Amino acid sequence: MANLTIDDPDIKVTDLACGSAGLLVAAYRRKEYLIKQNKKSFTKDDHRKIIKEDLFGIDIMPFATNIASCNLGLQSPQFLTDSVNIGLWDSIDLQPGDTIPEFAKLHFLFRSKTMDAWIEDNTERRIISNLKVGPDYKGFTLEKTDLLLMNPPFTRHERLPVPYKARLRQRFRKYVESGVYNEQMGLHGIFILLGDLFLKKGGRMGLVLPASTLARRSFDALRRRFICENYCIELIIYNTSRLNFSESTLWREILLILRKEKPKDFITKVCRLTRFPDSVKETNEIASLIKNNQKSDKFEILQISQDLLKSMKDWSSITIVSDLFKKIYDKMFYTLYLNYNIWLYLMLF
Repeated sequence: MANLTIDDPDIKVTDLACGSAGLLVAAYRRKEYLIKQNKKSFTKDDHRKIIKEDLFGIDIMPFATNIASCNLGLQSPQFLTDSVNIGLWDSIDLQPGDTIPEFAKLHFLFRSKTMDAWIEDNTERRIISNLKVGPDYKGFTLEKTDLLLMNPPFTRHERLPVPYKARLRQRFRKYVESGVYNEQMGLHGIFILLGDLFLKKGGRMGLVLPASTLARRSFDALRRRFICENYCIELIIYNTSRLNFSESTLWREILLILRKEKPKDFITKVCRLTRFPDSVKETNEIASLIKNNQKSDKFEILQISQDLLKSMKDWSSITIVSDLFKKIYDKMFYTLYLNYNIWLYLMLF
């Protein structure tokens, strides 16, 4: 996703559910690659700009933000990194322009047992405000961004604590009233709505999502009324050589890349990976081929009108039809080839 969405080394990238910062690290490396391509070198100032000005991550779990801070801080270890823009917060509560403490500057850690510890009376705000930070440090400000890269939590709505559900309804009441917000929608759908608040016009959103997002009725309004009316759906990627893109999950996943722009006669690309890349180098090569509309035996691309997508209730059919069409085509081709050879044999003898 970093290779498919980052073409400018100066764009700002935010992950509102950063976990251990895998996507932000990928963004760092993509930016580093582009800078080296342009300038033939990568300096301490380049490193500092990426870390201090370009990359921002938020997560609700202390352990995850600890690992994220280490992951980002250890990029280009020849340069000293004294702080990173990783924040410990429930990003659901945040608005563009909010300033929060950076996790690496907190003087001590604490344990959070479950989400219940974060849901009543803005507990997380109270906890963090009691933590001490360096006297000369004011935190970092989370502004609207050029690119959102997220692998958001897939938590089912019914598994959320009741007070947290009420908090979500209040936070996204505009979408509740318009019918886009659905009580059965998983937390990953809510993060798409949250991401929209932080994304600049013309910016991109790259998402790792469960494949069921394309089909579940609870996401119908989000897909057809929110995404289709406000975003150009640039790319849907799915994989037939394995179920997922994430590590240690049994969910079937897709990658979804959106651009925040009103669509007009837009054509969406649906990409089926026939072989999962087994190295960073191969990943970069595949991303480059997809972006440049080149052919490869590692993937196949189907193009579909976004207007047609908007009329479809079940988007998973585009992946099923793509696979089915190929199987039918291969079978028909083989049958015709076989019949032709039989006919030729009979004609000759």
